[in-house]
Amino acid sequence: MGRTNPTYRDLLRRTAERWETYRRGLRHDEQRRFDRLWAHADRHADASGLLNHPDPIVPALFSVALEHERRLDELAERLDDLADGDGSAEGANGTGEGTIGTGETANGKTESANGNGENAGATR
Repeated sequence: MGRTNPTYRDLLRRTAERWETYRRGLRHDEQRRFDRLWAHADRHADASGLLNHPDPIVPALFSVALEHERRLDELAERLDDLADGDGSAEGANGTGEGTIGTGETANGKTESANGNGENAGATR
């Protein structure tokens, strides 16, 4: 016999389709961020499916929060590593350009925490 209930991944896909109009209304750079949020939800779909929550957006949002918490931990660790260094204002590469607040996007470009493409920790 076939499945009578859709899987969590099916529900998540349908939810993403319902949000597509919203996505199209966003600016191009915001669409990339929006897509990354859905990727976070998809990355945790196995755990979310075990929850069997009646509203698929709830575990999806929790998955996004979990990924953001992971990113905060990574950034805090990088800050600690820099603080444990020589204590100078130079970044990890020794050029005076800091790397805190940047992250690599899905297309391999570096994006700052403020989202404007500038290196937030750079000294000029």
